[in-house]
Amino acid sequence: MKINIIYESHFDNGKKIVDGLSKILRSKNQDV
Repeated sequence: MKINIIYESHFDNGKKIVDGLSKILRSKNQDV
């Protein structure tokens, strides 16, 4: 159970990072 919870939290963090990167890429594309 503990391993599952840790894995899920890492997965959520990964999604947040991907969302942040995609937002940065979109803003850069708009500037160009």
